[in-house]
Amino acid sequence: MLELAKLYATITYFHPTAGASWSEATEKHFPNVLRQPNRETLGMWLAGLGDPATGIIEPESADGAAAAGYTATTQEGWPTLTLPNTAWLLTPEGEERFVTFLRDAARAPCALFDLRATAPVSRRAAEHLAALTGGIAKPTLTQRAHYGKVPEVESTTGDFRTGWVVRDAQLTVRRWPRTAFLLTRHTPLPPFALALAQLGDAALFFEGEGALQEWAPTTTLPLPNGLSARVRVGISELPPVIRTHDSLTEALVWLKEIPLRSEERANAGGGEILQAPKTRLHAALRLWSALWLLHPNRETLQPVWEQAWPGFLAQVQAATDAPGFHRAVRRLLRLTRDGHAVTLTPLDGLLFGRMSAAVRLQTVEGKPMVVAIRHPAAAAGGAKIGDVVTAVDGVPVLQRRKQLEGYLAAGTPQARENYLNNRLLAGNEGSNAHLALEGGQSIVVPRLRTTSKERRGETVRILTGGTVYADLDRLTRDEIAPFFTHFGSAPALIFDLRGYVDETAWELAPYLAPRPNLVAAKFVRAVALPPEEGEIVGRYLEEVFFQRLPPRTGQKQYRGKVVALIDERTQSQAEHTALFLRACGATLVGSPTAGAVGDVTNIALTDGIVVRFSGQDVRFPDGTRVAGVGIQPQRLVRPTRKGIQAGRDEVLEAAQKAIL
Repeated sequence: MLELAKLYATITYFHPTAGASWSEATEKHFPNVLRQPNRETLGMWLAGLGDPATGIIEPESADGAAAAGYTATTQEGWPTLTLPNTAWLLTPEGEERFVTFLRDAARAPCALFDLRATAPVSRRAAEHLAALTGGIAKPTLTQRAHYGKVPEVESTTGDFRTGWVVRDAQLTVRRWPRTAFLLTRHTPLPPFALALAQLGDAALFFEGEGALQEWAPTTTLPLPNGLSARVRVGISELPPVIRTHDSLTEALVWLKEIPLRSEERANAGGGEILQAPKTRLHAALRLWSALWLLHPNRETLQPVWEQAWPGFLAQVQAATDAPGFHRAVRRLLRLTRDGHAVTLTPLDGLLFGRMSAAVRLQTVEGKPMVVAIRHPAAAAGGAKIGDVVTAVDGVPVLQRRKQLEGYLAAGTPQARENYLNNRLLAGNEGSNAHLALEGGQSIVVPRLRTTSKERRGETVRILTGGTVYADLDRLTRDEIAPFFTHFGSAPALIFDLRGYVDETAWELAPYLAPRPNLVAAKFVRAVALPPEEGEIVGRYLEEVFFQRLPPRTGQKQYRGKVVALIDERTQSQAEHTALFLRACGATLVGSPTAGAVGDVTNIALTDGIVVRFSGQDVRFPDGTRVAGVGIQPQRLVRPTRKGIQAGRDEVLEAAQKAIL
C-alpha cells in the first residue's frame, strides 16, 4: 500500500525523534497494519514514537453554536479580545470582528488576547485561528534535512549527510504591538502567539490546572480506508510560560512594564545582521554580500562581482551625497544582468526623470519609434504613430542612451531596449519633451501622468471567424471566469501578453490544461550553507521544486486553439503566464520576452534606498532558462515601420493566421 510506504518515509526522514523506538514499533506492528490497516493497528504503530502530535486524526463532530467573543479596550486604550470559544471565528460575524480587531491591534502600542477556553477547542477552529493570524509572525522551526542518503554500511566519496535546518522566529508584518496571551489547558497555542513570545514581544499567561497545548509543525497524509495521519515534521521551542491564578491582572502589569522590541525589528526575521545599515560603506557590504551569496545566478556572476568589488568600493567611498551613492549602487546592479535588479527610491526620479512623455516608444527596425499616443496633448503637439525620434531636448538619442544604460540592469538585449525606451523621454513632471524626428521635423510632447496600460479599446473582442482576443494587460483575475462563461465555446482564443499581466495565470490554467498535474515551471532557489573547516564561505546548494498547473475545480475544459502574443514587454508575471500557457499547449507568436522572471526579494540600504532583485530562478520544466534568455516564440514576428504607420498589429495578424 503506497500510502503506508509514504507514511513510513515521512516519519523516518522528517520526524525529529524517529529512531530506535520507531524501528522497533515498525518491526512489531507493521505486519498487523498491512493485514488490517485500521484505526487501531495504525494507532498502535504510530504510538511507538511517543509523540502526542503524531497520530491518526480522530473524526470530529460539527462545531455547535459557539459563545460569541467580544472586543473592548483597557483604561490605557489597548485593544482587548475575549474569545471563550474559538469556534466563534468560524461564523461570518466572528471572522469579521476578529479581522477588524487585528487591524486595530496592529496600530496600538499593546494588545491583549484573552483565549481562556473553558472546553476543548475543535481542530477546525484552531486551524482557522492559525490561518487568520499566520501572516503576522512565524515561530522558530527546526527540521531535519538530508543532502543525499547517508551511507550505512561502507563509506563513499559523495559526502552524503543529514542535519538540521533552523528558521528563526520572524515578524512578517511591518509592526506588531507588545501582546499578552491568556491561555488554559483547552487553548491550542496559535503559532503567531508562539512566534511573538519567542521574539520577546509577547508573554504567555497560563491559568488553571494541566499543561499548555504546545504547537507542533505537522503534515497530514492520507491512509487506507479513508483515514488520515498527522505527523510532526519539526520542533519549535516553547518559551517560558507564566503560571498564574489571575492572568488578566498580571498581563496588564506586564504590558506596562517592558518596552516593545519588535518595532526595531519589523520584517527583519530576527538578528542584528538584518538591521538596516547606518553607513554607506556598510550598506555596500550588505548589498554585495547578498548578491554574491544568494543571487540565483551567483555561480555565473560571482567572478564578475569579485572583479567589480574594488571599483564599487571606490565609488561608494567617493560618494559625498545620496545621489552619488545611488549611482554607484545602480552601476553594480547593472552587472547582475537581472531585469528585476532595481532601486526603489525617489532618487530614481532624479537619475532618470520623474515623469515620462505622453507617447510610448518601441525599437522598430533598430530605431526608437512612436507606437502609441497616451494623451491627446501629445497628438496636439504633433506626435504621430510611426515617428522616429532622433534627439530629446537637443541631446542625440545615441548620446542619451549611453547616459542611461550604465544604470540599467537587463538580462537580454530586447529587455534593455524596452527599459531604455521607457526612460528615453522622461523628465520633470509638467515639462515638455522637445523631440527631433527623422526627416528634420520637431514636435513637443508633454510629460504628464497617463495610463500604464499598453493598449486602449476593447479588452475583449471577437475577431474574424469567431476567434476571441483578450488583452491580459488589462483583463483581471476576477474577469476570467465570466470570460469563459461567455467565450468558452469559441473556436480559438488569443491572449495578449505584451505588457505587465495581472496574476491571471492561476485562473486561466484550469480551463486550458489538457490533463491534470502538468508541470509548468521549474523553480531554482539559491541556498547557502555555513562554512566548514578550511572554507572561507559556505557551500552552495540549489533548492529545486516543480510548479504544477492548478487543478480543475469544476471549470469546463476549453478545447479550442490557444495563441499567446509575446514580445520584450512580456516580463515577470507575464512571462510566468506564458510558461503556464505554453504548458497548456498554446502557440507563442511574436518576439522573445524580456527574460526577467522569478519572485523578487529586497534589501534595505542607507539614504532610503531599497534594492530589489530576483530571489529565485524560474525555468521551463526541462530546465531551459528563461532569466537572461527570454521565452522564444514558436512563430517569430516583429512589427515593421510600414505596418505601424498603417495602423496594423502584425503580430496579432500572424496569430490569426497561425490559427487557420
